[in-house]
Amino acid sequence: MLATVLFGVVACLQSEQGEGHGDSQSQTGGTGNKQAQNGGQAADVINNANIFQNGARELTREEALERAESYADVPPPAGDLAPYLVVAPGHLFVRTSPGPEGRRAGAAWDKTLVYAGCSTTSSFDPVLDDEVAGVWIKIRWPRLDPGDDMRSSQSSDPLQGWVYAGRLVPAGHNGRIRTC
Repeated sequence: MLATVLFGVVACLQSEQGEGHGDSQSQTGGTGNKQAQNGGQAADVINNANIFQNGARELTREEALERAESYADVPPPAGDLAPYLVVAPGHLFVRTSPGPEGRRAGAAWDKTLVYAGCSTTSSFDPVLDDEVAGVWIKIRWPRLDPGDDMRSSQSSDPLQGWVYAGRLVPAGHNGRIRTC
């Protein structure tokens, strides 16, 4: 059994392939090619994320993290963006970089999805009293204009911005995205 701490939540895996929650490997029986399996996995994760988002509208971050544990056996889509639910009072600021030199480039509404490609750790930690310790997530973002305009993240957005991981919950997957 493999245990991983993710934003203060312990997720345990029974095996590499897992069961349920859209495991495209087990659903295809290994007969499709790798690209088709990854495409099926990505669609499963997006479906899981939408279901998770709809059920999380009134949840606190702690409650959302607890509910997210049901996806501990679901990896993020291989080679694709991974959805995360914003769980921040009001909104979550998007920045141009994960360091103190980064400037605000908008904000994502609370309880919306953002689409992440990778994570990094920075010495810039905007919330010193949480367990995340300077972890930042690179997301797709439509514009990097200075300011606090409210926008939404789409997987097809042309640019990338950074958000603090302490205000995100993996949506429909276990949150183990690659390191930038």
